[in-house]
Amino acid sequence: DLYNLIAETQELFNNDQHDSLLAVAPKVLDFLREHHEWEYYYMLWQNVAEDHAWYNEMAEATSEAEAMQKDAIERKDTFGLASSYVTQAIAYQIQDNYIEAQKSFRKAISLYPKDAKRGQLVSIYSYYAESLEATKDYAKLDSLLGTWRSLLDNLSPATCREDSEAYAHWYYLYFTRKIAFQIKSNHLTEAATDIDSLVYYAQATGISD
Repeated sequence: DLYNLIAETQELFNNDQHDSLLAVAPKVLDFLREHHEWEYYYMLWQNVAEDHAWYNEMAEATSEAEAMQKDAIERKDTFGLASSYVTQAIAYQIQDNYIEAQKSFRKAISLYPKDAKRGQLVSIYSYYAESLEATKDYAKLDSLLGTWRSLLDNLSPATCREDSEAYAHWYYLYFTRKIAFQIKSNHLTEAATDIDSLVYYAQATGISD
């Protein structure tokens, strides 16, 4: 069924199965397009483009991002358009071009639909926070962390569209980035306090290291 199809392709992406992902993605994308499953369609397309970037295939990553952007504009799909900007941003970030990455992350956040999956938005926040940390833009990072925390606090495992493990993982990502910011900005007392929360959500997510 649809869920298993998406789960299988997501597993290929998460487990660094580059060639296998590229082999099956076109058929899955065709299926999703035929069935008008647009959110999953752009999520998978983003995975394909992003995977090219992680393998330093920047020409392919750029081409996919541009094609996704054109497709999303034609369909007037803001989720797809946001996904194309995320792909651009990650490609820039992999090349240490943090300023351009940050511009694309901001565009993605501004376009992200309020009714789309929160997990994708959390992922954008995490990447964007990493980029701001790299350029030591602590004022913007502090603001982003506040927005991110508000998003999380307005959700709950019961009302979250994704499962409770994903919900815990979102908090884990948040506290990872927040504590890194606190250490870099010399707020060590606050960092020491927040480490307890980081450990709690790490354990809830199943991370034991």
